[in-house]
Amino acid sequence: MRPNINKDLLPIKAHYFLFNAGTAPVVPFMPTLAKQLGYSSIVVGTMYTILAVIGMLTKPLVGFLSDRYQRHRMLFISCEILTGLAFFLITFTPGVQKPLPVVELHHESTTTVRYCSSDNCISTNLKNHFQNQTLTCKLHCQIEPFIWNDMCKECFQIKPENCNRSSEYVDLIRDINMNDIGMDQLTDGKTCMIFTVIQPADDLEALESTDCLDNSTYFNTTCELNCNNEYLHSQLAESPVISNSDAVSLYQFWWFFGMLTISWIGMAAVVSIGDAICFAILGERGHLYGKQRLYGSVGWGIFSILAGILVDSMSTDTEKDYTAVFWMTAIIMALDVLASIKLKHTQTHLSPNILKDVGQMFLSMRCVIFFIWCVFIGLGTALIWNFLFWHLENLSSCQDSMKTLQGFVMAIQCFCGELPFFFSSGWILKKIGHINAMRSVVCFAHRTFKWCNFWSLLRYNGLLCQYSGPAGHRNYYARISWSYI
Repeated sequence: MRPNINKDLLPIKAHYFLFNAGTAPVVPFMPTLAKQLGYSSIVVGTMYTILAVIGMLTKPLVGFLSDRYQRHRMLFISCEILTGLAFFLITFTPGVQKPLPVVELHHESTTTVRYCSSDNCISTNLKNHFQNQTLTCKLHCQIEPFIWNDMCKECFQIKPENCNRSSEYVDLIRDINMNDIGMDQLTDGKTCMIFTVIQPADDLEALESTDCLDNSTYFNTTCELNCNNEYLHSQLAESPVISNSDAVSLYQFWWFFGMLTISWIGMAAVVSIGDAICFAILGERGHLYGKQRLYGSVGWGIFSILAGILVDSMSTDTEKDYTAVFWMTAIIMALDVLASIKLKHTQTHLSPNILKDVGQMFLSMRCVIFFIWCVFIGLGTALIWNFLFWHLENLSSCQDSMKTLQGFVMAIQCFCGELPFFFSSGWILKKIGHINAMRSVVCFAHRTFKWCNFWSLLRYNGLLCQYSGPAGHRNYYARISWSYI
């Protein structure tokens, strides 16, 4: 017996699959890419707040234009092209020159270099990477007044210019043992790594400089460390590299933020018009929306993992390379455009006065309450969607395959949470109703309290009983919006 396939629904199923497959490789990774580029959580949070406002304004505007001029499919496809193009252009975001790491040079009985950080994985990463290597490094140190005379007196015969008080810095050459790293736990939660300094025997100037330091009883000064090693510099780099005030003055920031803004406008339009087209095609079978939308969860879950594997496999030790996933997004979004051309959509519910009908909706208390509910749900989901991967990296930055694990987290969410609830959403809505389905977002809040470590996050990320909510609230707003036309 051949299965009964509704061919009219195949293009919308293909759209949901391809659009989510195309955005999955880039959307969840954008905050961590911004972090890698050097921007702080405040800058990233501000960017995504602005993006949310832009998306909120875009949806009614595009909806108005598509209804006013009856060009739903044309606007829909144009915004798909805009989204894919903007995401692809992010790959050309110029990098920001990162400053040399800043360390402390201590000397009492022995000379050590200290670096303090809240990331406890750095020492493990350095030991695993360098094994028993020794690096020759240049220290550009600021000379404090209280050690100036000692340095001048002891080092005068080597570097007379150091006694010139117009010079506030001295350059020292040191060998540092990357395997012998001591640890010192501070009260503020940070850990200081203590690198042992070795005197290079074949360098006369360094030898005499070391003797000079050994004749001083105690000093502590701040230095820029240059070991001509990109991996070491990336591990010891300040985070964030770019201060909040300096970010807006960089053209690199405006390119990155500009492309994100354009892509967000495109996505907002595609999601809104796509759902409207889907409900228009379904007609009286709106309860089947979840069975169309679940293909988006399949696409997102599969390609999140593939994107994570690609990023990890094509990246160097110093930073992650996202080039492959931007190409993946461009190709899949092009396929989505081809699938959307096949959509057979005719607007049957026409409003003679769109603005009047929208105004009447907000005279209804249930519409106002539903609008407020959507706003608060948006606030909660924005925190998770935009900072989940950032939180994952804070929980387990020692993982070598972090992007693969992040993709795996998305897959768990899709296949263990979204997929079963989208599939059964029609039955759930019939049994408990739209309002009770939307109340299930309580589970959404509950699971976040379980994210105390990496593996508990993996477990509880599958408990997404709130995903009867999206199908429920989309059905609900489709129902109440048609009732006012």
